[in-house]
Amino acid sequence: MPHHDGLACPSAFYASARRSAFGRPVPTVWGQLRKALTSHNRDRAADKLDAPCWAPHVATANRRTAASIETVHALVLDFDDGADVVDVMALFPTKERCAYSTFSAEPGAPRCRLVLPLAAPVAGALWAATMRQILKDIGQDKSAADPKCIDPSRLYLLPCRGPVEIADYAPGDLIDVQEYVARAEYEAELSRLAADHLRAKQAARAEAARRWAAAPEADGYSAAERAERRGHEALRADPEVRRRAAADLGAKVAPRDGSDVAHGLPCPSCGRPDAWFVIDPRRAWGAYCNHRNSCGWFGSIGDLVTAAGMQPAAYGD
Repeated sequence: MPHHDGLACPSAFYASARRSAFGRPVPTVWGQLRKALTSHNRDRAADKLDAPCWAPHVATANRRTAASIETVHALVLDFDDGADVVDVMALFPTKERCAYSTFSAEPGAPRCRLVLPLAAPVAGALWAATMRQILKDIGQDKSAADPKCIDPSRLYLLPCRGPVEIADYAPGDLIDVQEYVARAEYEAELSRLAADHLRAKQAARAEAARRWAAAPEADGYSAAERAERRGHEALRADPEVRRRAAADLGAKVAPRDGSDVAHGLPCPSCGRPDAWFVIDPRRAWGAYCNHRNSCGWFGSIGDLVTAAGMQPAAYGD
């Protein structure tokens, strides 16, 4: 028996994706789980949403939500870009791992799932940040794997009969998560401090705005200048105002690393449609050009609005 077959790897099993609110917790060990994941002997459902699912997590409540996940016990990566089982098994040549072709795999169009047990469980609240640290450290390109796997409550279809039935297992070292968790906690603390600092600055700006409104003649600005200043402040600090500006600018908005990002905007410096900004100012308040070496433009969302021929003052009300 491989050395790690007795490793506790509790998981939850779900009737299907359609009936996934409540799972059945099972105190499995890794040996049981990896054998279940490398066998395609289950009957194939007519629709993948009716196929049985599993997840390497333990929930504090019966109902599955991201907030209810207490611990995560394995790193799971989905590959839908044409990588096959042999390819993904080679990504971690020294690690304990198994992989299997998934429900949607077809001849000539492989899709597969890679599962690596963790040396110790990770708190659900820290899983997304910890997984980012693991991928960063091992050099695995995040774009190659489905980014939704970062969700601690995500479900995975169990292997079943189908046009492609390929699975593999290899013994190796476990992923030691202690250092990754420490890094995740450190970054979470930095984010908390940054958020506190931002809230303090926003409060100070709000107080200054209140004073300007109470005594407009005291600050020496004209009414138009004060309106433009309020607009710039709102574009810098208010997520909803930033989202409205993204729509007005014709930006494409898509999730990236847990935050919505407005992109595809003309850069005021190089003119290429590669300027972008994060909707949530707590992540990054400014606007940037993707071409940091050849262009390097950085500015405010107000700068993008002005470059587009619009008035920042329109966002200050």
